[in-house]
Amino acid sequence: MINKELIEEIVKEILRKIDSPIKNKLLVNHRGMEKDLESIEWLKRYWHVVELTNANEHIPPSSQNAVFLEVDQDLFVKAALGITDTKESLLFSKILLHGMQIDFILIDSLWRALNETNSHTNKRYLKMLLGYQNQLSNFGVRFFPSCHYIVPDQKSPNMIGAEYQEKLLTKAVIDGWKKDSITVKSNTIITPMAREAAKERKITILRGEVNDESVRND
Repeated sequence: MINKELIEEIVKEILRKIDSPIKNKLLVNHRGMEKDLESIEWLKRYWHVVELTNANEHIPPSSQNAVFLEVDQDLFVKAALGITDTKESLLFSKILLHGMQIDFILIDSLWRALNETNSHTNKRYLKMLLGYQNQLSNFGVRFFPSCHYIVPDQKSPNMIGAEYQEKLLTKAVIDGWKKDSITVKSNTIITPMAREAAKERKITILRGEVNDESVRND
């Protein structure tokens, strides 16, 4: 029986060895949950990950990017207001004052609250949350639903469109994809698990600008 997970890991390892440029540092704050550890492993594909869980830890001076995983409403609000009474909010303040680009990976409920605005009945409360988001945006903070968007600028997935520029399409990418189709390059490798995940989520895989029937999932 073919082990699809093993195939996916082998292909990923081969591509890592073929294409292994010098990686930029990425400071990552997390709480050590299983989902966080999975995100860190994915981020290591593109970055030299430096994990920071304590505000007293040394911040590497050469770092230019930082990401906070699984940001809840507590950190979201305190970061906007400049409150530093938790280790996460204090670390945010220190990194922000260093002039780094900061990205927030929001927990699912907070992401939905900020983006599915038509479903809210308490518009005043929503307006308050959106105000905090606007304040953080003024600080330069960006917001994402998944760590799969935290890649170097020259490799950033297009959140508005549906194009994917990498050499390998994996299940992890499909799991974080927010569109109903994804367009890959003609030489992109699509793993079996990615095909299955796309089929389950009803995401159509296309090659280039022309629909390639060999990779459709219907």
